Amino acid sequence: MKNINVKIGLYTALISFILGTCLLGLYYQTSSDEYLGIGLLFVVITIIINSGVLLFLIYKLIIDKKNRKKLLLTCFIMLLNIPIMLFYYSFVDVILNTMRIKFTNTTPTVLTDIKISGCETKHIDKLEPGKSKTVWIGIPGDCSIDIYYISNNKKEHRSVYGYTTKNSGMKFEYNIGGVNNFSY
Repeated sequence: MKNINVKIGLYTALISFILGTCLLGLYYQTSSDEYLGIGLLFVVITIIINSGVLLFLIYKLIIDKKNRKKLLLTCFIMLLNIPIMLFYYSFVDVILNTMRIKFTNTTPTVLTDIKISGCETKHIDKLEPGKSKTVWIGIPGDCSIDIYYISNNKKEHRSVYGYTTKNSGMKFEYNIGGVNNFSY
């Protein structure tokens, strides 16, 4: 009967970690507001459940001197989810403040000296026809994103994203020289 308390704590910690990691992975892949909302709700529910289990284990730790080491180790393992959650939170903050743009050269020519400017300046030396490169652009505040490049010895300029601001990061594709249908 005493091992059930330890197992409950370990399973609670493990399930919280696995589900939290899966939600973070889904949000990273999609930048979907739905997964962000589900993740925030999950954090609140997980804090409540884990706190209750942890308090129960601390109570058992006080009254069950025989299994004190196992219970203490289980409490420690449960508490490990706190720094993991803080790391995940900081990672989500980075994603929320970053435009992750996959630039694809849809022209029949090699594009050179590709400069992405606005929120943050990035540079791609060369992009072959049909090739792609993903660029992470930090969002420091209100800004737009433009692209400048050379195609057939001619300088070109296009607007990539007209306006963005803090906490509005997203992941999308931009076709250089092609039609761009943004999907958020």
